[in-house]
Amino acid sequence: MKIFVQGLSHTGSVFSACLAELGHTVIGYDSDKKLINNLNKGKAPIYEPGLKNLIKKNIYKKKLIYTNKLNNINSSDFVWFTYDPIVNDRDVSNISFPINSIKTTLSKLKNSMNIIVSSQLPVGSIKKLEEYSQKKLKKSFNFFCCPENLRLGNSIKSFLKPARIVIGYRNLEDKVKIKSLLYKINKKIIWMSIESAEVTKHAINSFLGMSVSFINEIASICELSNANAHDVEKGLKSEPRIGKKAFLSPGLSFSGGTLGRDINYLKQISKKLKLRNLLISSILDSNENHKLWIFNKLRQIIKKRKIKNICIWGFSYVENTDTLRRSLGIQIAKWLSKRGLKVFGYDKNIKKLPNYIKKISNAKSKIKESQILIILAKDEDLFKKLSKSQIMLMYKLNKDLLVIDPNSAFNIFKKYYKHKYIFVGKNNLSKDKINA
Repeated sequence: MKIFVQGLSHTGSVFSACLAELGHTVIGYDSDKKLINNLNKGKAPIYEPGLKNLIKKNIYKKKLIYTNKLNNINSSDFVWFTYDPIVNDRDVSNISFPINSIKTTLSKLKNSMNIIVSSQLPVGSIKKLEEYSQKKLKKSFNFFCCPENLRLGNSIKSFLKPARIVIGYRNLEDKVKIKSLLYKINKKIIWMSIESAEVTKHAINSFLGMSVSFINEIASICELSNANAHDVEKGLKSEPRIGKKAFLSPGLSFSGGTLGRDINYLKQISKKLKLRNLLISSILDSNENHKLWIFNKLRQIIKKRKIKNICIWGFSYVENTDTLRRSLGIQIAKWLSKRGLKVFGYDKNIKKLPNYIKKISNAKSKIKESQILIILAKDEDLFKKLSKSQIMLMYKLNKDLLVIDPNSAFNIFKKYYKHKYIFVGKNNLSKDKINA
C-alpha cells in the first residue's frame, strides 16, 4: 500500500519508519523544512532506540521519503495524520496548528479518501473535521480514529508488536477497507465508534495518571504510619482485579505531557458538558502536590547537614530518550544551585546540560566528594553495571552518603546505606537518624 503520513515529530517519525518496515511505500510530510532535511539524512527528531537505523534503512530501500510538499497525495491508499499537539507547562494542548494543517490537506484531497487520525486531539475533533469536509469542502471522506499507543523509549516495539489495536470507524464498508492494513500489524483489533476511540485514549492516560497519584497519596500515609508503601504495592498488585502491571509503584509524580494532556482534555470536556467530575479534576492537583516530596526531603537534609556537593543520576523524560522535557532533574538542580550547592549530573543519553550542572561521564566519579546522591534514572544498563561489589566500593568511598532514590529503582543500595537510603513510601528520615 501507499501511505501518506503527515506530522513528523515523535509519533509521525515512528509511524512512517515502521510502516515502511512493514513493506508499505510511505511518504512522510511536514511543513518544517529543517525537520524534513534532517529526516532525509536519517536524523530522527528525538532519540528513540532503533529509529535512526530504521529510517536510514527504508530511505535506502526507497520505501520511505520525506517531503515538505503536498504532491502526489491523492495517489495514496491512506492519509495518516500523526501530529503531536504542543503541550504547555500546565499540560494544556494547543490543537489549532494540527487542526488547521489537517484542514489544509483535506482541501487538496479527492473525494472518498481513507483518512486515519492518530493525532492526540480531544473527543469530537474528527466529527468537526467531517462536518468541515462536508459543509465547507463539499467532500466526504472515510475517517478512522487510531489512538497512538507509543511508549517513549520503546516506540518501535510499541508500534510493530502492540498488545491490540483500537480503531474507531463509521460503517461496515469502512471497516473492510482498513482491515488489510491493520492485520499486517496485529489481528487483535478492538472495533468501536470514532468517539469511543477518542475517549479511550483520554481514559487510558487519565487512568494511568490517576493510578500514579493514588499510590503516591497512599505512600504519604505509609510514611507517617510506619508502613512500607512497597509492601502495599505488592498487596495491590497481587489482587486479581488490579494486576501486576498496574501503575501502582510508589515513587515520583508523573511528568505531565502525555498523561497530563489527556487528563486536561477530560477536565475541559467535563466543564463544557457541565459535569462535576471531582475525581478527574483532582488528579493533576494531587500529582503537582506530590512533586514537592523530593524538595521537602532535601530541605530537611540541608537544614540538618553540611551539604556542598550533590550528584544526580538521570535527567531525561524517560529511559532511552534524549529529551529534557519536564525534567525533574533539571528542576532539582536549579533549585539546589540557587542555594549555593554544586551539582554533578550523569545521564548517558543527554549530550548537554545547563551550565549550573557539572556533567560527568561516569556515574560513580563524584561519589566520594558528594554528600547526597539523587537517583532519578530507571536505567537498566546502569543497573547492570552497578554490581554488589561496585556498590560496596562506593560505600567504602563514602559511608556518609545519603542516597535519595524515590522510585526504589536501585534498592541494592539499601543493603549498605540502610537508613541513609531514602525512597517514597517509608519514613526513613526521622530526626534521630538524619544526624547519624
